[in-house]
Amino acid sequence: ARARAALEEVLADWPEAERKAHAARFYPNYWATFDPETQERQARFLRGLGTEPGVLEIDARPDRFRAVTELTIYTADHAGLFSGIAGAMAVSGVNIVNARVVTTTDGMALESLSVQGPGGGHVEGKETLYNLKRTIERVLSGRLAPAALIRQRRQPEGRTRVFTVEP
Repeated sequence: ARARAALEEVLADWPEAERKAHAARFYPNYWATFDPETQERQARFLRGLGTEPGVLEIDARPDRFRAVTELTIYTADHAGLFSGIAGAMAVSGVNIVNARVVTTTDGMALESLSVQGPGGGHVEGKETLYNLKRTIERVLSGRLAPAALIRQRRQPEGRTRVFTVEP
């Protein structure tokens, strides 16, 4: 209740009805899952977004201190949503370091992922982020099957193959 009230206070620039409606969208676990700064950032990201089945919004924010990129994904909740997103990450060569997923009372999913690029570190560059978002969209729309692409992918040689070690 305190976290909810604190967010409503931070969103003082919103009309009261809009603040109350936003806070009412979340189950109690949301308020314990995310810190106040993240709750405010998510509120501002979600403001004005619909709840139609085709809604898909993705926000990316590099966090250089933690060497990750924070991806916030908002879409209609459905079975297999997280596995589809995880498949899109695998196809893109992106590693999920942390994931926090909540659903809203109106049937939407809000996924907050901390991801790193193939070489570690945050994912950056407009083109790279654009391609990552596009891959997520293609997987979630069913136009791209990550499992098939992953099976076809040739496994790169590991770093240990550089050395010849006699038994």
